[in-house]
Amino acid sequence: MAASVPTMAFDPDHVPFSRRGSYLACSLNADGDDRRFFVRNVRGDVPHDRVFRLDLGGAPYAIEAAPARMELSSAAGDVDVSFEAPSLLRFEGDCPITLSTYVPSEADPYQRPYVVRTGEAACRVNAYSHLSKYRLTAREGDLTIEAPWNGQDSPHVSVTATPDSNGTVTLTLEEYRDEPRWIDSDATPDVAPPGAAFERWLAGIPSVPQEFADTRRLAGYILWASTVAAERRLDREAVYMSKNWMTSVWSWDHCFNALALADGHPELAWDQFALPFDFQTETGALPDSVNDAVVERNFVKPPIHGLTLRLLRERSDAVGRGKLAAIYEPLTRWTEWWFDHRDHDGDGIPAYHHGNDSGWDNGTTFLVEPPVEAPDLAAFLVLQLEELATVADHLGKAAAADRYGDRASTLLDRLLDHSWTGERFLAPHSGTHETVAAGDSLQSFLPLVLGDRLPADVRERLLAGVAEEGRFLAPHGPATEALSSSHYEQDSYWRGPVWAPSTMLLVEGLAASGEHDLAIDVSRRFCRAVAESGFAENLDPESGEGYRDRAYTWTASVFLVLAHEYLQEGR
Repeated sequence: MAASVPTMAFDPDHVPFSRRGSYLACSLNADGDDRRFFVRNVRGDVPHDRVFRLDLGGAPYAIEAAPARMELSSAAGDVDVSFEAPSLLRFEGDCPITLSTYVPSEADPYQRPYVVRTGEAACRVNAYSHLSKYRLTAREGDLTIEAPWNGQDSPHVSVTATPDSNGTVTLTLEEYRDEPRWIDSDATPDVAPPGAAFERWLAGIPSVPQEFADTRRLAGYILWASTVAAERRLDREAVYMSKNWMTSVWSWDHCFNALALADGHPELAWDQFALPFDFQTETGALPDSVNDAVVERNFVKPPIHGLTLRLLRERSDAVGRGKLAAIYEPLTRWTEWWFDHRDHDGDGIPAYHHGNDSGWDNGTTFLVEPPVEAPDLAAFLVLQLEELATVADHLGKAAAADRYGDRASTLLDRLLDHSWTGERFLAPHSGTHETVAAGDSLQSFLPLVLGDRLPADVRERLLAGVAEEGRFLAPHGPATEALSSSHYEQDSYWRGPVWAPSTMLLVEGLAASGEHDLAIDVSRRFCRAVAESGFAENLDPESGEGYRDRAYTWTASVFLVLAHEYLQEGR
């Protein structure tokens, strides 16, 4: 057995145990009234991701987890769990270890679970996850199999490894799709041990103030462990949003992960930025989300890619002429798509078809019936047109640079004429231009990303709104709906909780508007909230409680960027 679990233990009830490149993840999940250890498979179109349930001689067990391994302790004995390779899990202990196929309540009848013994100490299992098969091998100890055959399958499969005469047992589980790779029980995978691999990875994660040192390690682990290999539809390594249930890449989440990785892992960062463009349609649209198996296109996501590209250029010398040349045409097509296919009334102001297109799924901006000419969309497109002008200039396309620069200025003028009332930005219906007075969403303040491009009076009004304590500015970050709004709800997705992307966009807007002290203040509130509550999908603005998925990569990435850029002394 290995030494005790090293520092930076995390809670496997919220944070999956995995490693870079793997589609396997170990989690505690509900099994009836119990929380049980499951080996899960996060491949995209697997309808049932729980593949095996782990038991230790029928005894309850406690779990400690760290990046290199998990340690399970029970009255029956102890077991260490580690990854020998991204597709190879190792269980080593001194008590019986049982892996049982998990039977979902509504199993697909065409997924026929069965087991084939391939030797005294090895077997192959087809479980309910039809994209992968599994080889289980007792490298030390004896292997017994319980798999009653009913003529076409074995609805229940349990494989148990029991200790040998020395009292030790080692069981390996390999996920494979063609044939097992690690058939020889003495084979040593030619990959770095997970502990060493993680430490090397962590060295490239942005530095942060000392008070956030432990939080930085956990953020780095979540990004590392949420990365999957380039397989099937994916031509690049992909940092999934999580290995809990958000097991895909959404077409704006990836931007924040790219920014966090830009300095220390520049090639992976570029892959994250470019990945959705691999799935761009002929008309120029990016997908809503992608994974190794599925491309979702019912929605899109906001065009923050011009802003992101500018920030990547500023943060990484690796974004050179070659990368700019590669992204120029895809970014151009994505920009033009908004004007060609989302400006139905022809007024030069594109619209969102649904809240999901904006990323603010149920935000009060969409109390207006779609399509909605939300001001943040026009602001993002102004920045995207400006970035196209900059890239065109780098590539020696002077005429295009002038053209995109002029279009950016025209769009800004239209936004101000169209949506600014003298007090606030409105989000009118595209066509009728009707508005709804109800709601007070932070989304309407995101044009602050334009900084000093905005007239001084407009900028001052927006800054006064976000600086007002108790309106959006809450103890744990900026609420997405004003706390005083009649539509504010404590746990309501985009009608109140603090989100990482809106926080970072607001901070960038504050900095661009010269409000550096407020940018630092907002960053500190957010970073301290996630340090206390974990990298949740969103957080309560008043209590700081984390909601839903607590191993969400864009939350980890935004923490790293804000803590590094705004809270670290000397920056």
